[in-house]
Amino acid sequence: MRRKRNKILKKRIAGASASSVISISLVLLLVGLAAILALNANSIENYFKENIQVTAFLHQGTSEAKALKLQKSLEQEAFVKSTRYVSVEEGTKELVDMLGEDFTDVFVNSPIPSAIEILLHAEYFQSDSLDYVLNKLVEYPLIESATTQAAMVDSIGEVMAQVGLVLSLVVILHQGQRYENFS
Repeated sequence: MRRKRNKILKKRIAGASASSVISISLVLLLVGLAAILALNANSIENYFKENIQVTAFLHQGTSEAKALKLQKSLEQEAFVKSTRYVSVEEGTKELVDMLGEDFTDVFVNSPIPSAIEILLHAEYFQSDSLDYVLNKLVEYPLIESATTQAAMVDSIGEVMAQVGLVLSLVVILHQGQRYENFS
């Protein structure tokens, strides 16, 4: 009888030990993931910010030579990471590809202006810096207007904060569940 109790006791201890090891491993995994995310959150956020473009639309009839000269002068600005010139033909082709049909038959002249797509350095994606950049771009005589996806810029930081909060809650809830199992 005593041997039977010892076997049962050893099985319970082994089961509890295995459960504890698995539980602790999962908590450490979640804490590690949260730490990696926290350490890399800034670089992830910067990556997204540096891949949102500002589009500078040029005045109708701007020659390609003038546009390329403007592109080179824009690349000298401190806030510019890189630029890409989009001609009227290329812009029309991209829009036809996006819409799936040729709409240019309706117009005598193409309604698509030439543009320069600009990628900015991440530190210029605060609302005041972005306003400065857009105002600075419009000061160039060949640029008619400049736009960006401002809503996307604002939401990047919010999404990163929410992901961190969710991971923290998962770790805390898992820790609480673990302590309940031992009481």
